[in-house]
Order: sequence, then C-alpha cells, then structure tokens
Amino acid sequence: MNAGARYPATQRLAEFITGLRCEDIPPVLRARLGVLLIDFFRVAAVGAGAPWVAKLRQALGPLGGAPLAAVLLSDERTDPVRAAYLNGVIAGSLDWDDTHVGAMLHPGVVVWPAALAIGELTGADGRALVAAAVAGYETMIRIGLSVQPSHFRRGFQSTPTCGVFGAAAAAAKLLGLGIEGTRDALGLAASSAGGITQFYLSGSEVKRLHAGKAAAAGVEAALLARAGLTGPRDAVEGEQGVGG
Repeated sequence: MNAGARYPATQRLAEFITGLRCEDIPPVLRARLGVLLIDFFRVAAVGAGAPWVAKLRQALGPLGGAPLAAVLLSDERTDPVRAAYLNGVIAGSLDWDDTHVGAMLHPGVVVWPAALAIGELTGADGRALVAAAVAGYETMIRIGLSVQPSHFRRGFQSTPTCGVFGAAAAAAKLLGLGIEGTRDALGLAASSAGGITQFYLSGSEVKRLHAGKAAAAGVEAALLARAGLTGPRDAVEGEQGVGG
C-alpha cells in the first residue's frame, strides 16, 4: 500500500490550516511571530534598494495590475500576485531573514508577502493575519523537514520548492477556502514548486527571485482554488508528489 494512502498528508495539512484559530496559538508563539514580522520589515528596508529589485520593477511595472496590494517601502500598489512577488524579493535580498536550519529554508520572506497581500485584499484583521502566518510557517517548515537533506543534495533549494506551500496555506487561510479549497490550493501550488541551486556553482541573481516567486505562486494557487480550479489531492504524499 502506498504510504500516502495511510498518511494523507495533503488532507491533514488542509484540515490543520483550516481549523487553526488565533486563540489556539500559544501566547509565546504569538509574541515570537510579532518579532518575526518586525524582522521581515527590517530586512525589507535593507533589500529595497538592491539592483535586482530595480530590475524586477522594470520588468513587471509595465504589465500593470489592479492596485489592490501595497509594495513595501513605496507608494506603489499592484495586484496581490505581483505584490507578493516584489515583496518577497525585496525582503529576501540579502539572506538576513529568519532561517529554519533543519528544513534548510527561509520561511518569513515567503509567508509574510503572501499573507500581507491577501490580508489586504480581504481586509483581514490582526488575529486572522497571525493565524494565516502560523499556518504558512508550519506548512512550509513541515514539508521542508520531510524532504531534507536529500532534497538539497539533489540540487533543489527548499525556500522556493517548499515555500510555495507555505504561501498557499497562508493565502488559503485568509481567503477562507475551507478544507477542500485549501487542499486544492496546496495541490495547485505543487506544480509551481521549483528552484535549483546551480547558482551556488555558477553565480547569477536568480536566487534573489526565489522567495518572491514562491510567494507569488502560492497566492496565485489560492486564488485559482477560490475560482474552483482543482489540484491533486495527494500532491504532498503521492507517489509523484513533492515527497514521493
């Protein structure tokens, strides 16, 4: 029997994300989350002037986008997908952000851009934002722990490959998708899980895009799920899923 049949990880994650309430989160963790949000803004303040941010703005600016979400440290507004992309790149510019060593990833620069963009879209209050961020962190880190260290040894960077699930989780939570919709969001996000580590050997600026790409893809996946599009129900644990 396929292990996924015994342990339907995608379904269980969707249940966890949907059922999590702010009051269920221990006070010490809620306080820690506030520190992580401040840290997110700190690293964004440094990264906003990075040359790759300017290049990304140059590439995305002419494409437009409904002004529904803010771009950090500017008067600029754009659609939630592009806002998440830009804000993830801004905050992830210098690798000064929070890190989970075991999962080998940077969660904040993926989860916060997604949560803030969709939180603004939905008019979420602070309690909803906290629950969404915790759901995103937990989802991203748990998937990272399940695939490391072999994931890295095969040439993948888990900030984007696992981060897309964290972003989708946070966005789905704020959109109120329910268990089935959240499971679809995770399934849709799985097809955007990508990011190779060849830059460690060859150089390039592509690593600076990874957090933003994951945040944007997770937001997009949740919005697609809200529109009724479906994803594999076993995208995490399936034989050819992210953990297969």
